[in-house]
Amino acid sequence: MELIVIGCFGQRSSYMLATKIGKLEGNESLYVDSLSNILETYEHLSTTYECCVAYGSISMIDSRYNVRMYDLQHKISQIWVAPQAQYMMHRIEKAFVGSDILPHMIDQRVFGIMDALSLWNEIKAAR
Repeated sequence: MELIVIGCFGQRSSYMLATKIGKLEGNESLYVDSLSNILETYEHLSTTYECCVAYGSISMIDSRYNVRMYDLQHKISQIWVAPQAQYMMHRIEKAFVGSDILPHMIDQRVFGIMDALSLWNEIKAAR
């Protein structure tokens, strides 16, 4: 299963963007939920869905402790960071050191107008 994480400081803006991605035409089989809920039911979801989009606080993925505790380096495929959390990119990179996962910055214009289609196209291009 491919797990794509959209992170910000809280959950509100990442929730809005992830939900819009889930409602795009052709994404009916895409599962969208909070990162914590997806991690709780990961085994079941991984046998049911090809791709999940998780939203949530960037603090869940910015420490090596959480990465190891939840085995995130083997579960997450892509990380997309909201512009207001740009300064956290280095911490996320350090938390995932040794893995192939590099965080991506969401363009300010895309994030500002909640352009789910543009972000989804960027996500697909990064696969």
